[in-house]
Amino acid sequence: MFRFLQRLFEHSASKPLPSSSSRKSAKLRLEQLESRSVPSVNVVNTAFGNPEVFAIGTDGQVYAQILGNNGFGSTGYFLVAPGQVKDIQVTRDAFGDPEVFVIGLDDRIYAERMTAGGLPLIGYFLTAGSQVKSMIAGQDAFGNPEVFAIGLDNRVYANHFKSIGLTATGFFLTAGGQVQSISMTNDAFGDPEVFAIGLDNQVYAERFSSIGLTSTGFFLTAFGQVKSITAGRDAFGDPELFAIGLDNRVYANHFNNIGLTADTGFFLTASGQVNSIAVGHDAFGDPEVFAIGLDNQGYAEAFSSIGETSTGFFLTTPGQVKTITYGHDAFGDPEVFAIGLDNQVYAERLSANGLLSSGFFLTTAGQVM
Repeated sequence: MFRFLQRLFEHSASKPLPSSSSRKSAKLRLEQLESRSVPSVNVVNTAFGNPEVFAIGTDGQVYAQILGNNGFGSTGYFLVAPGQVKDIQVTRDAFGDPEVFVIGLDDRIYAERMTAGGLPLIGYFLTAGSQVKSMIAGQDAFGNPEVFAIGLDNRVYANHFKSIGLTATGFFLTAGGQVQSISMTNDAFGDPEVFAIGLDNQVYAERFSSIGLTSTGFFLTAFGQVKSITAGRDAFGDPELFAIGLDNRVYANHFNNIGLTADTGFFLTASGQVNSIAVGHDAFGDPEVFAIGLDNQGYAEAFSSIGETSTGFFLTTPGQVKTITYGHDAFGDPEVFAIGLDNQVYAERLSANGLLSSGFFLTTAGQVM
C-alpha cells in the first residue's frame, strides 16, 4: 500500500524551481522583488496576549503592528528587521514570544526572534542552508517552534527549534512522497500533524512525535480531489481539515484525538462557492471557517464543539477584500484581519461565539504587498 501511495505522489512531478546561488552570509539579499499575486498578512499573539500583525510592505520588507489586548488600537507599523523577503510565517516559542520566519530572496529560510511584548530582538539569522518553495510554521507538543517546508524536489522537510526559537536539528526529510502544498495543526495531545495535497490532488497526512521528529509517513486521509487545504482543531483538540473542493465549495474531514481519520470522510459544510478560506475558533474553542466568497466579501460559518454541524455561511460585514487571516484577542474572541482593495490592513472583531461583528476598521495606515 505504501508503495502504491508513493507512486501516486511521485508521478508527473513538476520541475523544481531554479536554485539561487548560495551565500555564505546570513543576511538577506536586497534586490528587485516580483509583485505578489496575493497579499500576505500573518497574526500571532504576544506573550501578553496582544494580537500582533505582520505584513510585507511595499518595499518587500517585513513590518509589524501590535494591537491592544482587546484587538483595538495599534502601535503603528515598525520594521521587524532589514531585508527583503518573498514570504512570511509566524508562530511562538515555548515561552509565548513571537517568532517570524521568512523566505529570503535566495529561497532559504531566515528567522527573527521577538521579545515577549512583540518587539524585534536579534535581527534575521539563517535557520538552515536548504532552499525551499514554501513553508508553514507551528509548534510541537512542548511549544517549541517547528517549520515544515516543501523543498525544490517537492518533498516535505522539517526543521525543529529549541524552546527559545534557535535552530536545533536543521532540515530533515519527513517522508518520501512529493506534494503540491501543505498545512499543519496539532492533535489533542499537542503532537504535530502535517496535511498535504499530493500530485493526484488528494489529501494525505503524516503524524509526528511529541517533539516533532519521527513521522508515520504519508497516509491517504479520504478519497476526493481538492484545490486547497487548511488545518484546524475542534473544541476538544482533535484535528479537523477543511478543503476547497474542485467545485469551489468547502468540505471538512474530522479526525480522532491522535490524528487518524475518523468515520466522516469529507463532508460538505455549507452551500456556497468561495475563493479562499482561513480557519480558527471562537472563544469556546469551537471551529469557525472564514471565507472570501466569489463576490470578494468576507463570510463565516461556525461549527459545533465536535466540528460537525454548521451555521452555514453568513456575511460578517460588507466590504470587498483580497485576503483574510484569523486571529484572536487576549480573551480568545475571534478577530479577522483582511487586506482591503487599497492594500491596507483592516480588522473586524467578532463576538465570543463568532457570530456578531464589529465591522471592518483600519488597523493603521500603510500599504502592504
